[in-house]
Amino acid sequence: MGYKAHVLADVNYELPINFKLAPANESEHPHCNILVDQLLNSPLFARCDSFVAGRGLDNDMIRAKLYRKGVLPVIDTRNLRQEKNLDPDQLQVPTRSLDDSVCDSILRTRMR
Repeated sequence: MGYKAHVLADVNYELPINFKLAPANESEHPHCNILVDQLLNSPLFARCDSFVAGRGLDNDMIRAKLYRKGVLPVIDTRNLRQEKNLDPDQLQVPTRSLDDSVCDSILRTRMR
């Protein structure tokens, strides 16, 4: 059994801010939630203007929590829309953001 280090770091100064060790077989989302909550309640939060994470942490709860506090979440979106699972008609429906002023991962499709 191995372990993972979940590290919250300042990328400008290349310094770790906080970290959490966890078993490798556990999901990253609960640990990321804890680190984000600790960041938002710390004095370092005043200097935080963006949060960058990999697509493994693509989670709307984390995005919404950061966005409400004025932090720009930069998290790559997982490709959950696989063509083999969709009807051919769905593939032809254009999609667009729910709010044109905000880049988000929630899409609205035109219903017939």
